[in-house]
Amino acid sequence: MTPLRTLILDAIKIEDDYDPNWTEIQSFRWLLDTALRSKSYVYEHYGAIAALEDFFSGIAIHVPIWTEEIEELGHDPETYWKNLALTLLSEVD
Repeated sequence: MTPLRTLILDAIKIEDDYDPNWTEIQSFRWLLDTALRSKSYVYEHYGAIAALEDFFSGIAIHVPIWTEEIEELGHDPETYWKNLALTLLSEVD
């Protein structure tokens, strides 16, 4: 199983705004700030987890999105988006 943490970090590294001098925690914080800013309405009305699920599932960053890909990586497509959100939150907490 490919760890969600690895999927997120790999996706951050191919973003245009990525700075190779960032530490992992800086990378995760950048993503959290970016995601919550872009989904501010959802964040304000439904919370961080809902906003991050919406962000990830909206193809805002290059993580696997297709059910087959998600399953091949060893993850459950039913909980994948929420687990990505929880993983990101756990990395910046």
